[in-house]
Amino acid sequence: MELRDAVNAIVPGLVNAAGEFDPNDPAISQVTQLDFAVMDDMEEDLSGIEYFSALNELMITFYGTASAADTCRILAFPASLRTLHLQSTSGHVEVGQLPDGMDDVLLNMGFAPPS
Repeated sequence: MELRDAVNAIVPGLVNAAGEFDPNDPAISQVTQLDFAVMDDMEEDLSGIEYFSALNELMITFYGTASAADTCRILAFPASLRTLHLQSTSGHVEVGQLPDGMDDVLLNMGFAPPS
């Protein structure tokens, strides 16, 4: 499940087919947990995560054949975030400043997915 699908599973139609959403939509406050995977190409910019003002748990797994030069970026997080789990089979993940008061942070880069 990718980001758009994960969000739309919680609030149907919040993110459109182009991957865009209105950051002022009050339905954003219904998203308190996101758990999704980024498949194949890791050249991803996950900007916009910071607008999910009620998000307290974010779990992302990056799968694929990305080269070490590929990077996924999450440069800002909502202040409400308390749990962050990032796992990647390859490539790099670049994160911005984490919010104060984080309870649980797991960064597992270069893990081997189960066969």
